[in-house]
Amino acid sequence: MKPVKFKHVMAGMLLAAFAAVAPATAQDATVQSPAISSQDEQLAVQLSSAPHLGYVTGPSAAVNGEVRLGLETLVWEMQRRLNPPAGVVAVNIEQDDLTLLPFIYFPVTAETQPLSQQAQRKLQSYIDNNGFLLIDTRDYGAVVNEPRDLSRILGSLNMRPLVPLPQDHVLMSSFYLVSNVPGTVPGGTVWVEQPGPANGEVVTSVIIGGRNWAGAWAGTTVAPNSRDREMAIRAGANMVMHALYGNYKSDQLHTPAILDRMQP
Repeated sequence: MKPVKFKHVMAGMLLAAFAAVAPATAQDATVQSPAISSQDEQLAVQLSSAPHLGYVTGPSAAVNGEVRLGLETLVWEMQRRLNPPAGVVAVNIEQDDLTLLPFIYFPVTAETQPLSQQAQRKLQSYIDNNGFLLIDTRDYGAVVNEPRDLSRILGSLNMRPLVPLPQDHVLMSSFYLVSNVPGTVPGGTVWVEQPGPANGEVVTSVIIGGRNWAGAWAGTTVAPNSRDREMAIRAGANMVMHALYGNYKSDQLHTPAILDRMQP
């Protein structure tokens, strides 16, 4: 089955700015997280019909649970404020088909095992074909200071040159206007693929950081009703919108009325 592209934007959706509402607690998220199976035709149809966010499962049940809850909460927030995405699914890179997922959250911990050659090839194909990979080391920048520190896990995965997230990157304005992409903490370097030519349409396929975004979205590492969590939700929404629709905002959303509604 060919990958489904979700980068076609409807004008009505572009004008539906997030409502100014207080963030919900993590317990309010009710989105279910099925696991992908190559034999599950019903789930394949579901994934191809509406965008879902994926997350890579690892050996830690606690990390898996927090990441799942964080993504479910982010999806719930986006559904009540805008609409997409439709849900969350667990991913085993070694076994599962990645092609139907526009966004994959990959938490990396000390227990994460190196990817096999097959998994590296699958992940390579994913990012080469418009997939969006968010790698979160959850260490707040204490261990992984540069992307090459992840080579033990990622092996020979080939990415475009990575640079610290620039202030004028489209992630700062893909839906909300933000000055940072905070998670549990606002600090620590966030790495993105180097932008292309000024007139190019290069969409970031890989983000690497250690801010534990999922913990902040879930409200387990920051206060659920705090400003910090709201800003983390907005940063997450920007990542998802960029994954779904690419650089559409830089060309199509520069109207004063919409920008005013999107201000923090």
